[in-house]
Amino acid sequence: MLSIGVSQDRIIYAHPCKSSSFLRFAENNQINLTTVDNDEELTKIAKYHSNCDILLRISTDDSTAQCPLSTKFGATLQECEFLLKKAKDLNLNVIGVSFHVGSGATDFSAIEKAIGDARYLFDEGSSLGFDMKLLDIGGGFSLDSFDQSSKAVNYSLDKYFSEELFTGLSIIAEPGRYFSATAFTLACNIIAKRNNMDGSSRIYLNDGCYGNLNCIIYDHQVCDPKVLTSKGSFVYEEISQNDISIFKQNFTNDDNPNKFKLQTASVWGPTCDGLDCISKETELSHDVEVGDWLYFENMGSYTSAASTSFNGFENSTKVKYVSSEDLPF
Repeated sequence: MLSIGVSQDRIIYAHPCKSSSFLRFAENNQINLTTVDNDEELTKIAKYHSNCDILLRISTDDSTAQCPLSTKFGATLQECEFLLKKAKDLNLNVIGVSFHVGSGATDFSAIEKAIGDARYLFDEGSSLGFDMKLLDIGGGFSLDSFDQSSKAVNYSLDKYFSEELFTGLSIIAEPGRYFSATAFTLACNIIAKRNNMDGSSRIYLNDGCYGNLNCIIYDHQVCDPKVLTSKGSFVYEEISQNDISIFKQNFTNDDNPNKFKLQTASVWGPTCDGLDCISKETELSHDVEVGDWLYFENMGSYTSAASTSFNGFENSTKVKYVSSEDLPF
């Protein structure tokens, strides 16, 4: 963040469990805001960065989330009450609360519960003399459910932090998934194909779970391929507006066997690892062969950022971006 010119006062060190050397780095570079969810971290901050402002990270009900986080981070309200008192004893400055209801959460009542818990801790902190003024509502907001989650946030803020009840509140969020979820469409080349005795096939691509599709393992995403070329012919425009479920409703395999017969296949990445499975079973709209291309829509979150060079497959593809607007490059 510092290397791209972000001002120190706009940076939050949002990891609740930090190494001592990282805390010293934060102090030396005047990064003066962080999150905490345990008493050992408070002791560490008092020793290595006592001027740092603190947000208490609370646990949430993220049982419906695509990627739950409270199994690893977050303190209960009872634990936070203790942390507030310990921070006071250590002469540390708690200024607010942080939470995360899990990445890709679908139970929006968890947002209301978390904001209500935050308000309780704001009152507890204020009673101890802390200037509670900052609320971090986390991230994990999915593009397809953003309307619901934003309504839950707004309703809960009006309920617990309305201007009549609370003044001077600053709110921040971590909407990384929302911004990056549809960053690109990934096109993959079919490098091998194995036909099975039952009529299905195994398709091997030049990218997989150790590359841009690592989101399948680490982000629990379901990545369904679509056909870009079939036997060398470009078919993207024909199918792009119809997913397989609609395709199956409109056409049966008897309508036109040469064109509309769905192809059942498992799809694999290029490495030697059996874990490198993109889809155990998928249905493709067209027959494909070696040299054809499949594509995956709405790629971005937790994809290229975590790719590796395992088995020697480098992720060094050049990206060409076509924009309708002039960009200052």
